[in-house]
Amino acid sequence: MMISFRNFAFFVLLSSVGALNAEPIDQFLQKARTQLGPESVLDDVEAIHYKGVVISPSGEKMSDLELIFDKPNRQLLREMRGDVVNETAVNGYEGYVMSYDPNDKTKKLVQVLRPTQVKRLMANAVENLNFFNGPNKIRGATITDEGIVDYNGKSARKVNFAYPLDLYYIRYFDPNTGELLATVSSDGLTMTEKDSLNVGGIKFPKTVETYDETGALLRTVKFTEVTVNEQVQPGVFDFPE
Repeated sequence: MMISFRNFAFFVLLSSVGALNAEPIDQFLQKARTQLGPESVLDDVEAIHYKGVVISPSGEKMSDLELIFDKPNRQLLREMRGDVVNETAVNGYEGYVMSYDPNDKTKKLVQVLRPTQVKRLMANAVENLNFFNGPNKIRGATITDEGIVDYNGKSARKVNFAYPLDLYYIRYFDPNTGELLATVSSDGLTMTEKDSLNVGGIKFPKTVETYDETGALLRTVKFTEVTVNEQVQPGVFDFPE
């Protein structure tokens, strides 16, 4: 489609007006947080435990999934597929990837995560535990308001949640309500959320769809259970013996 310079200038003018009329980013993100739950309840979250299933683009179950986040920056991802369990964990200092037979844990393969991988997973944990406030918890991380843009034919407010090591999450919000429309991560994947589970006054996504850079669906995660602030057993995130 051809765009004349006259129309392009008009489009830029409209975009500038929208940016000028937008409320300050701190106020807007507070509005976005209220879409998830009361401020006091969100601030009290110390740990989140997800259980669910991973579904292929064709609709077939691929694996069972368990995901645990614990403040300030710990996480464990456990994926169970047939007679193989894959775990990835960081405890704030070090991390590992391990594959093993659940019926015989002596049969296992353990790999040490590189420091950059550990830091990326730690940042991911911070993001998931702080509900749009993650960069405020890590030195060198930033929140950048990129204004009102067009996203899939809809008006959206684009906000970049950036962390060291070139890790970022670009989120598109409804500019009026603060509802999250989509998240694009630094690895080029786009995540959209559908439906919700209300746990302790907090709205968690029930379904998360992940798309690649071409827009093709890669997988769907359906969460069947979410637990908030359960006591995490000591050593859950530590390097296996």
